[in-house]
Amino acid sequence: MNLSHCYIEFKKRILSQCLTLPMAAANKMFEIISITVSAALVNNIIFVELLGLGFFFSTTSNRDLWKLIVTTITLVLVVSSSLFYLTKIYLLDRFALRFLDLLSAMLIVSLAANLVLKGLTKLYDIPKLLYNKFLVLVILNSGILYIAISATESENLLKVILNSFFAGFGFSLSLICFNAMHERILELKVPNILLGSPIIIIMAGIVSLAFMGFIGL
Repeated sequence: MNLSHCYIEFKKRILSQCLTLPMAAANKMFEIISITVSAALVNNIIFVELLGLGFFFSTTSNRDLWKLIVTTITLVLVVSSSLFYLTKIYLLDRFALRFLDLLSAMLIVSLAANLVLKGLTKLYDIPKLLYNKFLVLVILNSGILYIAISATESENLLKVILNSFFAGFGFSLSLICFNAMHERILELKVPNILLGSPIIIIMAGIVSLAFMGFIGL
């Protein structure tokens, strides 16, 4: 093989690598966008899966409190999903203990909720009563448990983190939108028979129909 032939082969390989790198980057970007849209909108945990509705019935007009709720939910989802993924890979799968998936997820969500709330108490002045209420709402929330389990079906830890983060973003977006609608309803004349839980359920149903339009994206 002469020198010119070697140079031609080398140039072909360099050119092929240059063409492959942008395509690989584009595929990664498309994959991240797909995870974002799917987790936040298409498979929205509240308005599509109809899970985790407990926060709807504990609405508040305090915007600072809603920021705290949104931050808590997102952090708990990311931490619990990551811990459960590692537990499933290195413990449950290795020792054939998959029948303990649900119990393990519940324990990990409880641990993550405690860790996150204790960390947030150092940043925010959270009263003890509010701390206990948050802890119960997060631990017993079916939506958080569902995301913590389903996010671990991803291929690797990075996808688990992205999936759980954007699922938490969709969860938080739903709560913020619902709180805004709730404040608007308080300004309107609602029949007495629909006050309280009935109007909340009707609102959730209407918004759920709107979110069905994202299916197929």
